[in-house]
Order: sequence, then structure tokens, then C-alpha cells
Amino acid sequence: MYRNNSNDPLCLGGTEEHDHDTAAMGDRGFKESQHRIVSGREDFEGNPAHLTARAMSTLAESAGVGLLNWHIPTGEINLNRTVANLTGYEPGDLPHSGNTRRQLTFEDDIEMVDALVNDCIEGRRDHYAVEYRMRRRDGSIVSVYESAIVYEKDENGRAVRIAAIVLDMSRLRWTEQQVRDIEREFKKLAGGISEGDLAEQNRLLRAANSAAAMIIGGFYQDYETVLLQSLQILGDSVQADRAYIFRNAPSEEGLCCFQRSVWEKDQSLVTQDTPDGHIAYAAMAENWHQVFAPRRYILKQADSMPEGLLHLPGMTQALSTMLIPLYLHGSFWGFFRFDDCTRGLAFTEMEAETMESGALIIASSISRNETFGKLNEAREAAMASTKAKSEFLSRMSHEIRTPMNAIIGMSTIAKKADDVLKIRYCLDKIDASSRQLLGIINDVLDMSKIDADKFDIVQNEFDFEKMMQNVFNVIQVKLDEKHQDLHVDLGGVLTRKIVSDELRLSQVLINLMGNAVKFTPEGGRIVLKMREETLDNARSRLHLEVIDNGVGIDAEGQKRLFQSFEQADGSITRQYGGTGLGLAICKKIINLMGGDIWVESEPGKGSSFIFEIEVGWGGPLASGTSAASLPERMHILVVDDSDDVLEYFQNILGTFSLACDTAASGPQAIEAVRRSYKAGNPYDMIFMDWNMPGMNGGDTARQIREITGDDVIVVMISVADWSDIEQEAKTFGVTNFLPKPVLPSVLYNTIVQLTENTLVSMQPPGTAAKKNWCGKKILLVEDIEINREIIMSILGDTGIDIECACDGKQAVDLFAQKGPDYDLILMDVQMPVLDGLSATRQIRAMGTDLAKTIPIIAMTANAFKEDELLCIEAGMNNHVAKPLDIDTLFTVMGGYLDPDN
Repeated sequence: MYRNNSNDPLCLGGTEEHDHDTAAMGDRGFKESQHRIVSGREDFEGNPAHLTARAMSTLAESAGVGLLNWHIPTGEINLNRTVANLTGYEPGDLPHSGNTRRQLTFEDDIEMVDALVNDCIEGRRDHYAVEYRMRRRDGSIVSVYESAIVYEKDENGRAVRIAAIVLDMSRLRWTEQQVRDIEREFKKLAGGISEGDLAEQNRLLRAANSAAAMIIGGFYQDYETVLLQSLQILGDSVQADRAYIFRNAPSEEGLCCFQRSVWEKDQSLVTQDTPDGHIAYAAMAENWHQVFAPRRYILKQADSMPEGLLHLPGMTQALSTMLIPLYLHGSFWGFFRFDDCTRGLAFTEMEAETMESGALIIASSISRNETFGKLNEAREAAMASTKAKSEFLSRMSHEIRTPMNAIIGMSTIAKKADDVLKIRYCLDKIDASSRQLLGIINDVLDMSKIDADKFDIVQNEFDFEKMMQNVFNVIQVKLDEKHQDLHVDLGGVLTRKIVSDELRLSQVLINLMGNAVKFTPEGGRIVLKMREETLDNARSRLHLEVIDNGVGIDAEGQKRLFQSFEQADGSITRQYGGTGLGLAICKKIINLMGGDIWVESEPGKGSSFIFEIEVGWGGPLASGTSAASLPERMHILVVDDSDDVLEYFQNILGTFSLACDTAASGPQAIEAVRRSYKAGNPYDMIFMDWNMPGMNGGDTARQIREITGDDVIVVMISVADWSDIEQEAKTFGVTNFLPKPVLPSVLYNTIVQLTENTLVSMQPPGTAAKKNWCGKKILLVEDIEINREIIMSILGDTGIDIECACDGKQAVDLFAQKGPDYDLILMDVQMPVLDGLSATRQIRAMGTDLAKTIPIIAMTANAFKEDELLCIEAGMNNHVAKPLDIDTLFTVMGGYLDPDN
């Protein structure tokens, strides 16, 4: 692991004992090479004969010398500020990886450096000195000289610690290259050139060399600044007013160019006609291949300018221009252009030829910078991905072990307990932890499907409100635990089924609303809003928002939210838990649906997660708001301290052609009831919130009863569990209960049933109705004994007769012998001898009416949508995923076994 710290000294040994060992190793092993590393307890003033590690580090930084200390067994490397800056990183920013040192080495030099380092590590040598190249953070290359010694070994002679000094050699190597280039240019100027021409060419060459020096030697400056400075040097040398760099790029229109950089001598000459996009060469000239041929300079004045070149920016201001096509590695790269906007003098061939040499170096630099930039971006992305996955694995270990610890611990406690209530408590905790663990596993499996590009969206018709009720049922327990208020505003009443992927859409909503509950403090408020925008008769755009008043997310955290293996804040992760996969999965689902998802948030002010998708419209809803008619005239009062709830009831009841009055508190409600009663127009029905500040719903209902007697229906609406408040509410005169959030169809049916006296007591969500399947018999096909035991226990109270088969072949044989005895088959999929899919096909192929029609329900841990489709294609009627949800199992089986079905 790299560790560099600009405030602490370079730690050569890390401890005082190491300092003594270092001194001893230096005296014993390297006197002959005059290497000596001495570190002691005394500082420089106390013992001028010795330097402490801090003093050495300070001295090295003052001299611009890099220091490196490597602890081989752990991979930990200590660097001083000089080395960090040399690689283009700020101190402390180098990636924390034992392989970072090798990753910073230029690709072509890795083998050479590795050989020297490995020789030292293996004990074959005690020191090395090497000059090699490093890849800087921005992708550029820097030459370094590294001289290293082994100053601590283990008992086998292998290196334990290596120290090195690092020097920047780039400027020296660049200067040497410049000298060679200048010598080569002067050799070309042999004989036949006049003294004046030689002086002029010499001046231009110096300008070209200066531009090259600027672009190559500006190691620690912003690249774009250096590029403009280089362009200015070339422009000034030919007395141009403007200098351009145009870079080529392919497009649908053929080869194009775009303005890469421009330098203007005077701000008054800034071009106003810079194009937003690319300029096609074909638009400049039909024979552009010949016009922009190698070493074919375009030297033109305004009156002779080719018409096609007028497409270039700034050309209308130019009195004369010099255009230099550039070819790198045999390919047309782009061109440089120099404009004279004040003198009107023609540029010369000699100027163009000399400027080409400088332009080629600048173009090469741009190409190299682009390439290295892309490589560096890929490297940074890979390193960031590796870091994110490492942190993800750490989180996953924590997230998996937490519920596993609860399951194992509560199982142990339950074994020792004699108290039935204690055992039930343990079982409840085991159930909750098991579901939490299942959620983690589902997230990981979904993410793996996404990575394998096998995550599909399946379109089907479904009742949106029923789906939403299922979502609310899932998160209701957590809402109750944190005493949070959930408000829903669907914007109207749906009368048709929606065509989309019900499973994936509910998965997104459960994730977003679960996060809202998690990150919102106790007593907080969560709002789900939906708006529909009609696109045509068959399609609409749904806009959904999940709003909370929780902890919020800062701008930096928002950038990482929807990335795989990422979370907004590691500290929040530890506080609230989570795998960091949920939002990445949500984004993938929404994108596959052709929509988009985003977040709007401020720290401390809550968050709004918003997504939009396009959906189709199916047939009319089979039941609900169209099943029965409302009374023609009703007088309704809605009482709630939330303006949003009052507005929501008004909107929904308005779509039912029912008007309503509203009251924001208990006293207001009592006064409204008193007025209406005196006016001879009493309320027929009152919807009353249970929890209101000041006077609560119970006290309000009692006082209303004192005014109206039994002539009004009072329906309590609350997020509280009805079983917790039922007895108390009835003493106040409350006749019925509706859980929040109140969906339109539920409100409609409640009004119809109450006015027709057909309302039956509502069963609490999540509790399966007791089934009576006496006289029915099923064939259970399951190869794992404990799974058979679980299913037989679950179905034990229904009175159903169960016969078991341990694999698909036994199931086929039993059905062939006793087929008429069975009313239904529960079929596992993955089994030895013969799998469930093959067994189903063989049963269906028997040819009898019973073999073709007997219900076969897949019961498998293969829970993906495509697994369900495989079961249906094999001839099964339905699919139930393991681990089994009792309500789901009873509902699916009831569809085939209940008398009314």
C-alpha cells in the first residue's frame, strides 16, 4: 500500500529500532559504495554527526530529491512530496494499492525495472541504479533516475526493506534531444544559401525549436496553457495575427475537422463565427484530397482565397493566410492555419516549411496527450472500479454476516428457551433476518445478470394500484417501526391496466421507498407522487417521485449514487447498512424501460428520487371502481392535519363526482358537523385521521357522536395497525378503518360497501387466509428432505393429502400409476435423475386429458423471469420462487384448488 504524507517525515524504518538497524546495515553492507543511512534518536542539533529521518527528508525535499522506502512483506511504500508531485499526484492522492508502483512505470520499462527489483528482493544483489520512465497522472511521461539499496534482510537473505532516491531526468533528456535536433537542422543548411536567407531561416528555426521546447518541456503546467503558448511562439515568428489548430475527426458526412485551439494576438480580432460542430472537407473542396496533400502549403491572399476555405472560422477577417496540412504516421491529421489580418503581406514557402516542423511536434504532442489521456482515464477508471469492488466486498461481508449472526444467534437462544413467547420472539427475528439476507442475495444476483447483459424486461398487463398495495405491504413494517407518515398522490383514478414489467417496476419502487424509510429519521414523512402525461391513445409517460425529509445527499455523493458497488457516503453506509447495488439496479431497470432516473437533494433537507418511463394501456380493470355504483348524492367530511391528504381526497372524490368538505383539526371538524346538523344537511360519512395534534381523532369522533348520534359513518384513516387501536377506536364511536395510504379503488369500494352495508372486516396485510382443502390431494416432487418437511408443515393445517416423489422420474411413474388421485403437482426444477422441466414434458406427453390439464406449479430457487418462462414453456401452469412466501404459495394453489376457482 502506498502511503505518502506531506506533513510527516519520510519514515525509513518506521520505528526507533528500525533506525538503529538501518545504521548498522549501512555500516556493514555498503561502505564500499559509500552508501550510508543513519537514523538515531538524537536530532540534528543534539548530535551533528547524525541525521534523523526527519532531517534527511527535509534536506531531500529542499534539494528536489525524491525519497522512497518500501517494506516488501506488506507492500507498504512511503514516499516524500517530491516523488508524489513527480508522478502528477497531490500528496495523499496516490491509489492505495500494493501494485501502484508497478502501474506507474511506463509499459515498455516494466520488465527491466521488475528484473532489478526482483534481484534485490530475492537477495541476488544489494542495490541497483536504473533510469526509466514513469506514467504521470495526466498520461504524460517523465524520465526518472532511481538509485536503491537493500537496508534490511530476513534470515534467508531476502530483502525486507528497500530505500531509494529518485531524480527527475526529463529536462536533461529533453535538452540533449534539442541539441541533437539543432545540430541536424544546421547540417541541412549546407551551402548554396544566402546569408540573409540563412539568418531568416535560423530565426524561424529558433522559433520552431522554442515552440517545441514549450510543448515538450512544460511538465508541471496546465497542458492547454502550454499549447497556446507554443502556438503563440509560432504565430509571432511569422508575424501572424491569429494561429489555429484544426484536428480531423470522422463523421457521417465523411472526414471533418474541428477547431482544436486558437491564439489571437489582439482581442479585437477574436472570431465570432466559430462553428459549434465539425466542418466537412467535402464542403470546402470537391478535390480536398489534392488541396490538403502532404507538404502542399496553401499561401493565399484575400482576393485569391479558394471559396471553400471561406467555410473556416475567421476567414472573412483574414487579408492573407497560410495553411499547413499535417500528416502523422502517413495519415492526414489536420492542419495549422496562420492569418494576417492587418498587413496584407503574403506568407512565404520558407515560412511554411519551417513552421511545419514546429507544427508537427505540437500535433504529435496533442496526439500523444489524447492517447495517454484515454489510457489514463481507462487506468483511473479501472483502479477506481477495483477500489469500489474491494469496498463493496467489505460491505457485503458486513451485510451478509449481520443477518447470519442474528439467524445463528437467535437459533441458539431458541434451543435453550422454554418460554413460548421467547421462542416466538427468536423466530420472528430469524424470519426478519432471513428476509434481509434474501434481499441481499437478490441484489447480487440481479447485478450479476446486469453485468452479463442478461437482464430483460417483460411486458405484461397489470393493475397498478394492486401493485402499489403490494409495495406498501412490503415497507409497512419499517414505516410502523419508525412511526413515519406515508402519503400517496396518484394524481387521479386509473380505469385501465398498465402494460409494463410489473415485477421490475415494483422492485424499483420498493428500493426507492425502502431507502426513503431507511434514511429518514423517526417520525419523518415520505411522499409518493405519480403524474401521467398522455402520449397517444395507447401510451403514456409516467412521472413518479419518492420524496423524503431525511438526511439528504451532497453533490459529490449524488454523482456516485447510481454506480455499481457505490454508495453516497461510507459513513452513512456503516450507519444505515446496504450493499450499494440497489440504485444501480434501479437505473438499469429504468433505462431498459426506455426511461431515466435522477435525484434532487440537499444535505439535511431530504431527497427526491424521480424517474420517468413510458407505459402502454391494456384492457379495463376487471374490478374496483367499475364494479359497483356510488350513491348519487353524499355529504362527506375529510378531517386531517395534512393539507396534502385533504387535497388528495378532494381530487379523488372529485373524480367519483362526489364533493367533500375538509377540516384541518378536531375542533374545525366538530364545528363543521354542528353547522351541517343545524342546517339540516348532516354528513353521511366522515373520514378521520387518528393522529392529529391537539385533539386526536378518537376525541373528535366521540364529540361528533354526541352531536349526531349514530346517524353518521365515521371511518378512521391512519398509518397505525388497526389491531393496535381497534378496541380504543370503537369506544369513541369509530365504525370502520382504512389504512394509509388510501388508494383510489380502496376508497371507492369502501364507500360503496359502507353505503350498501356489504363491508366485511378487512384481513391484515401479509396474513394468508386459512384454507380448507380437505379431500384434495397433491403430488409433491422435491429431492431435498428438509424442503419436503417445510412444505408439508406449511400445508398441514389445510387438511390436504400429500404424496411425495424424490425426483422427476419417480413423479412421472407415480402419475402414470395414480394420476386421477392428484388434484395438483408441486414440481421442483433442479433434481437428480430427471429434472422438473423434463418430468413436466413427459407428463404432458402422456396424451390423456388429465395429463394435459392437471395443474403443475414450479417450485424452484431459479427465481429470474426467464426461469419462470422456461417453466411455462415446459408445460407448467405457474411458478413459485424459493424461499417460499406462504401467502404467495396459498394464493397460487388456491387458484386451482379453491371451489370457486
